[in-house]
Amino acid sequence: MAAATSSVKLPIEDILGDVPMKHIPLTSLHNFHGLYYEDLDTFIFKFNIVCQGYDYISDDHKLKIFPSTLKGTT
Repeated sequence: MAAATSSVKLPIEDILGDVPMKHIPLTSLHNFHGLYYEDLDTFIFKFNIVCQGYDYISDDHKLKIFPSTLKGTT
């Protein structure tokens, strides 16, 4: 039996549309795969550190970047 795959895209409202975003190289972002040995709190901490380094302090900016860090199979 084949596993059903669905791609759920959550709407992200851009209320700061006029604020330019800097380019963060994907190699500088850590990935979260959802594996049992990964620590979610550590991942979020590292994600916030990288965002602060690029002056992304608003949640709106972080929400634009966050989906690219999730790499799980489900």
